[in-house]
Amino acid sequence: MATTINTPISGDGYLNASEITQPLTISGTTTLGNKTVVTVTIAPGVTQSYTFTSGGTTAWSVTFTPAQLTGLADGTYTVEVRAEPGTGQKQTETVSANLTVLTQPDPVTGVYITGFDATTGEATFEVRGLHAGSTTTVTFKQTGKSDVTLSNLGPAGADGKILGKVMLSGWSNDGITAHLAVKDVAQNNWSYDFSPTMENDVVICFYPGTLIRTPDGEVAVETLKIGDLVLTAEGKVMPIRWIGRQTVSTIFADPLRVLPIRITASALGENLPVRDLLVSPDHALLVDSVLVQAGALVNGTTIRRESDVPTTFTYYHVELADHSLILAEGVPAETFVDNVERLAFDNWEEHEALYGDLPPITEMELPRAKAQRQVPMATRQRLAARAAMLLGEVAAAA
Repeated sequence: MATTINTPISGDGYLNASEITQPLTISGTTTLGNKTVVTVTIAPGVTQSYTFTSGGTTAWSVTFTPAQLTGLADGTYTVEVRAEPGTGQKQTETVSANLTVLTQPDPVTGVYITGFDATTGEATFEVRGLHAGSTTTVTFKQTGKSDVTLSNLGPAGADGKILGKVMLSGWSNDGITAHLAVKDVAQNNWSYDFSPTMENDVVICFYPGTLIRTPDGEVAVETLKIGDLVLTAEGKVMPIRWIGRQTVSTIFADPLRVLPIRITASALGENLPVRDLLVSPDHALLVDSVLVQAGALVNGTTIRRESDVPTTFTYYHVELADHSLILAEGVPAETFVDNVERLAFDNWEEHEALYGDLPPITEMELPRAKAQRQVPMATRQRLAARAAMLLGEVAAAA
């Protein structure tokens, strides 16, 4: 082959957002002789030519204008060089090289907190939506705290993700932001600001201090252990197969997903619950023959989200051999069922070691209300009337 093209084109094989607004020179050599025409094509209609006027030269170069380049969409182009000799019997030669145009920002979707060690304050996170090969510097910020910066993380793989860890011991859940300074493979620089999103914040558990009914009386849920006996709503005595523990940090977390729901005494019926009951928003209680998740019961008065909790606390869940109803502060409340991810529990490895070969627990055949609109109207009206009565009693007592 007598014709060549100098690579990488543009010095690194890329045209970035700045370079595409400047002239681009592509060069090479050919020995096909005088009057040879070298035609360089980046894309249809984006073409430049060079004609040799002397047989003694071999180098050629063409320059594309910004007007030609700015019409190129992001992507990889095969730049074709076609050398047509002007005299003699030599055949036309074609060579090519790749040129990637990358001018658009990385489609970053956010910073996702995938784990948080409440003991050490270490958070694991993912930056998602990056172009493959991009790197980033992440700065976590909060008013009153010193910025924490992690430099040159990456590069992102084909999945567009970069993983990292950051120490945020002593930070609160108020107004944390993450600033990203992203550099892609074409040397573009992009900036982004996100409020980190907590993942795996589905919790279906009891708040510490919740009293569970056993044959020997009421026992705080956090003191129960494998093998202890509990009473079901049907009056059966069943052994506990496993106690799941899930440490929750309100840092990063969506309060609608993690803050406990406080169901005040008698809000569901006379002595239901006997005392205030606190459960996670997705934990279902049996109300009027429907499994109603606690978050769907919130009315802002007798049933409300409890914000007066530690920054870090632990939920507890009870697993029996099947999906059952046990009595929590006198209210029928569901035990564990395999419709949530066990990996969210701190001690899921313990369960795998003990029961990894057992089939999953199936959900009992009862209707489930996950949102307020799914709660039967008759139940909503009954609970609203009960709230009005309880609030009236409180006002009268005052």
